[in-house]
Amino acid sequence: DKTIYAVFVRNQLAYLSTGIGIVAIDLEKHEVRDTYIIGSTGNKIKVTGVTADAHFFYAATEEGLKKAAVSNTNLADFRNWQTETNGLAAGPVQSVVTAQNNVIAEKNDSLFKLNGANWDFLYRDGWDIKNISVSGDKILLSETQNTSGRIIVLSTSGSVTATIQQPDFIVSPGQALFFQNNYWIADSVAGLSKYTGSAFEQYVPNSPPSVASGSMDVFNKKIYAAAGA
Repeated sequence: DKTIYAVFVRNQLAYLSTGIGIVAIDLEKHEVRDTYIIGSTGNKIKVTGVTADAHFFYAATEEGLKKAAVSNTNLADFRNWQTETNGLAAGPVQSVVTAQNNVIAEKNDSLFKLNGANWDFLYRDGWDIKNISVSGDKILLSETQNTSGRIIVLSTSGSVTATIQQPDFIVSPGQALFFQNNYWIADSVAGLSKYTGSAFEQYVPNSPPSVASGSMDVFNKKIYAAAGA
C-alpha cells in the first residue's frame, strides 16, 4: 500500500504518511531523504498521520500512536519509536495533529490531548470523523452521519465554537480549512465550497462532471467528451 494518507512539513522536509511507513521528502532537493519503517518488529505498517512538537515526532499507525525524539539521528530504526499508552487504549490511531503547541490524537472518533505524559479525553459527539485539520487556532473536524455531513470547529479546550451544516454544499466532507476569514470545504459529493460565515459559494470546474470514460472526438477545433452515466 503506497497510498499517501497525510503530509506534515517541518524544516524543509515533508513527512508522508503512507501504507508502508513514513517517507521523508527533501523539499529543496526534490528527493527522498529517508524512509522510516516503524512496526513493532521492524515490519511495514500503515501510518495515517505525523506531527511533532518541540521534543517528539508522533505517528498515528495501525499499531497505535508512536513517538520518537526529534533529536534522534536514526529514525529509520524502529526501536527508536515507542508506542504511547497512558490514556490511549491499544489499537489503531487514525490521526494526530498539533494545535497551538497541543498534540491531539484521534482514536475511534474521539479526540485525546497530550497533557504532560498522559492523554486526556478531549471531545466526542457520536459522528464519524473523516478528517481532522488545524488552521491557525482552529481545529476543524469533517464529519458524517448516515447521509449527512458537517464541519465542527473546536478550540484546543474541546469546546465547539461553530457548526457548519448545509446539505446542498456539505454531504461527505473530506477536509476543511480556514483561510483569510473564510472556511474552505472539500466534499466528495458537492465539490469545493467557500463559506464566509453567512453564505456559501460553490466552485465547479469547467470540465466533465465525472471521469470521461466514453468516446472523445474533435470537430471544428472543439473537443467533445462523453462522461458519466
